[in-house]
Amino acid sequence: PQAFAPDGSQVYFSARRPWRYPVSAQIQMVPVTGGTPQRLLDLFADEVAPPADGERMLLTVGYQRFGRVGYRGSLQSDLWLHTAGTEQAERVTDGLGYDTDPMWGPDGTIYWRSEDDETQAFNLWRLGTDGRRERLTDLRDEGIRNARISGDGTRIVCEAGQDLWILETASDDWRRLDIDLAPDQVTEAVTHTVATGSADELDGGRAGDELALVVDGEIVLVSKELEGRATVVLPSPWRESGVAFRPGTADTLVMVSDRERHRGVPYSRIGLVVSDDPERPSLREARRHRIEWLTPEGVECTDPRWSPDGRQLSYLHGKGRLAVMDADGENRTVLYEGWDDPEAAWSPDG
Repeated sequence: PQAFAPDGSQVYFSARRPWRYPVSAQIQMVPVTGGTPQRLLDLFADEVAPPADGERMLLTVGYQRFGRVGYRGSLQSDLWLHTAGTEQAERVTDGLGYDTDPMWGPDGTIYWRSEDDETQAFNLWRLGTDGRRERLTDLRDEGIRNARISGDGTRIVCEAGQDLWILETASDDWRRLDIDLAPDQVTEAVTHTVATGSADELDGGRAGDELALVVDGEIVLVSKELEGRATVVLPSPWRESGVAFRPGTADTLVMVSDRERHRGVPYSRIGLVVSDDPERPSLREARRHRIEWLTPEGVECTDPRWSPDGRQLSYLHGKGRLAVMDADGENRTVLYEGWDDPEAAWSPDG
């Protein structure tokens, strides 16, 4: 189903019921009380947006494949304008790439989703009654996957990334929709596992009384006082490694994680694990933790090593580059650049 008719008497839907070759979808309509569907007009189309006045309808004509971007050819989809009760239709858009999700805004303004410019991603576009065409969002990489307008035309909701976004059509304000959901009830809030000889890494903090281990990709904190009982800091399906306490402390831990994605591909990024519990700065005692990323997005970074005073970190930045940065990720400097990954260590005086 695509939409209701303005008076609510018909339902518009797309179906592959052509009366001749090729087999492509057309817009059909059927009464809400049931009956025989009828073809809207002699034109292949996948989507329809009926206006409030019931006279003009927006259609998406052309072939579409969900998730595909960058196609430039004769099968790309465009928007067409059809006058109800006739077989006439005129083209509205004729740009590069796919045009889809047609929507009517206030006062005859047309909105749609397209990827026909230098962003190489689906964004929201608008065509005003004066013929002015403009892009309203500036998403890159994945872009917008779906878009729908509200009944009064004041807002458009979009799916982008893992979130829903709202566009205010009057002001063009673009904001993420905050969704708060109560978590499912956990039948077993705490699980106990005995691990023996499965740690891949070990580092000691604050005179060695606090230990950080990596067990099966998880960061595990152990205190000598608790006789081996441990805490998993950031339970997740991702893999963490390269753990090291800031010298002389037990409240800051550097690590490498592959939980970030760039163009859908995981990569290694360096960050600090710190307490997110104001009452408990110690990592092991904190009830909540957070990650403060130090290296830029999309760049493979590994092998972090603290300076003796804990003010700087050396690490591998990309391929074959040895770099140094402050403990907060600022003042990044490349010390060496070659064709392979160098081995490095701090001198005792830093």
